[in-house]
Amino acid sequence: VSIARTRLAVVAIALTEEFIWLGMRPDMRSQILGWVPILALAVGGALTVHSLRRLRTQAPRPGSAALDAALILGVALPAALAPDADYTGAFHHPPSMFFLVAIAAAGHRMSRTLVRVSVAANVACILLLLAVDAKMGSKAGRIDEWILWIMAFIGVSMIADGFALRARRLATYAAQSVLTAERTRQALGVYVSEEVAEEALSQRGLTPGGHRQAVAVLYADLRGYASYANQLP
Repeated sequence: VSIARTRLAVVAIALTEEFIWLGMRPDMRSQILGWVPILALAVGGALTVHSLRRLRTQAPRPGSAALDAALILGVALPAALAPDADYTGAFHHPPSMFFLVAIAAAGHRMSRTLVRVSVAANVACILLLLAVDAKMGSKAGRIDEWILWIMAFIGVSMIADGFALRARRLATYAAQSVLTAERTRQALGVYVSEEVAEEALSQRGLTPGGHRQAVAVLYADLRGYASYANQLP
């Protein structure tokens, strides 16, 4: 849920920026490419709102991990298809950095499967941008830039995968601890009162030796119970 809300906020900021940029570029208003980022962001925002409603009762789907990559590609692709004088390749284009951010954010989903889907989707998108650069004659990057980006993708992917594994183990351990405590309380409640069971399982617990307390004690007997019990095996 937190990732979906963050994505929604980023989409709102990006939409505002795209409208401002489109207002400064009258020549792009009549071109389809000028509206592609806005359309991609609008669709991504609508899908995010829909997923927020569903995430209240269901686990995230693998497709949600690829949505971030699709949004980044929708924003970055028009610049690669119609490069201007300031465009020097996908490696130098600011939106490309968000591919790494999307992979890192996937680690918070507590699912290694979703992390791997995110890695595959973001790597595929950056490779697609590089292929477009090669076709359009833009700079594809030097060998040192390739090595740097490969190392960055590998490093961020490993961190996200490790974080997802660790977070899932902690969540599982916490759930098992709560379940074990509840089962213990129920089992103990068979032999003692609920108040005593909760006191025994609380952080304070039962202190050895007990403690003094003012109480009221009721002694009761059942008529004829002794003679009845003597007849039992």
